[in-house]
Amino acid sequence: MNVNIDIQAAQRGELIVNTTKVEGHQSTRLLIGTHTDSSARVKKAYPFFVVGKNAETYPELIDRIIDDGHEIGNHTYSHPCVNKQSQAAFREELTRCEEIIQRVVGVHPKLFRPPQGSWNTRVYEIARERDYSVILWDLDTLDWAHTPSENISNYILENVKSGNIILMHDFIGHNSKTPEALEKIIPVLISRGYEFVTVSELLGVR
Repeated sequence: MNVNIDIQAAQRGELIVNTTKVEGHQSTRLLIGTHTDSSARVKKAYPFFVVGKNAETYPELIDRIIDDGHEIGNHTYSHPCVNKQSQAAFREELTRCEEIIQRVVGVHPKLFRPPQGSWNTRVYEIARERDYSVILWDLDTLDWAHTPSENISNYILENVKSGNIILMHDFIGHNSKTPEALEKIIPVLISRGYEFVTVSELLGVR
């Protein structure tokens, strides 16, 4: 959740959700649903950093993300540790994911999040050459480690500040606690005056 806005002293937030697995997608479906919830008069738009091979498998979900006003970012084609790859291999990962997103929804992504947050100067320079902004985060929920939902929600609600980017994952294996945590986190942050915006809106990416 992230950045400041001058509308009635509201606090803006950003929630990064990474669709890194092919099963489930409970968190993505939950977030898409909250975007159209007319009972909550607050802006909700989320960035989804997608793995290309999953976009191939679930194109209808990628369509829905864009149709509902959210944002798609590049998270590589197969989720490798890119700072250990050759330049050619990394470029191929970026390109394959980019081409799939363009084919599915006609959008050229401008944001790149390196898998595992692993990057170096070479990764950054190649991404920038391809006109990507490299995005990391401020708060890691550790949901990828099957952290209990109460621990996830408590950590966020106790530490979040205006301008933070919070990292969460769409599906990290069976019995993910992320959707349950989101059900608590979102209404509490709304009650505190937070809004949820895309990374591009937050950082002014064009």
